[in-house]
Amino acid sequence: FFFLMIRRPPRSTPLYSSAASDVYKRQEIMRLEGQELIVQEKLHLEDSKKEIKGKYQTKFEALKKEVRILKEETSEKLSELLLEISKLKLCCQKEIQQANNALSQMNYWFKMEKERTQNFKLETQRLQQEIAYLKESHTLELARLQSQLKYLFTIYYLERKISQVQMNLLWARRGKESCDLVRS
Repeated sequence: FFFLMIRRPPRSTPLYSSAASDVYKRQEIMRLEGQELIVQEKLHLEDSKKEIKGKYQTKFEALKKEVRILKEETSEKLSELLLEISKLKLCCQKEIQQANNALSQMNYWFKMEKERTQNFKLETQRLQQEIAYLKESHTLELARLQSQLKYLFTIYYLERKISQVQMNLLWARRGKESCDLVRS
């Protein structure tokens, strides 16, 4: 804003002269022109403000739309991840159940093996007692019982090897089933 000084005629002049009235007229015209410039500037500023507001409003709306799209995509990906996690959890629970079943079977086999070992020891002790008795009485019978004892030891050894192979096969099958489940 700028202010114009209004020039007054000198006091010594009793009446307004035409020069003085021209000064007043010019000052009035300049004041009106200044006000018109101010109004035009205000209008220009309002238009600029609307234009800037419109431009930024458009950008703001575009950003809001982008954020909404990103939220939807993130929500979809989160849902997919949660579904995948639940599948993996179910798969792990199945594998744990299978491992527990295999452990139960192994415990049963170990128990059976322990009983067979104990029975074998008892049978060995009985045969050794019988050998001691027969040693005194029959030498031929002794050779037969010794070969029978070697045969029993061989059978026991082979049975243990077979049992170990069966256990290894079971573990291999369980591992393959677990891999197949994880792939599917």
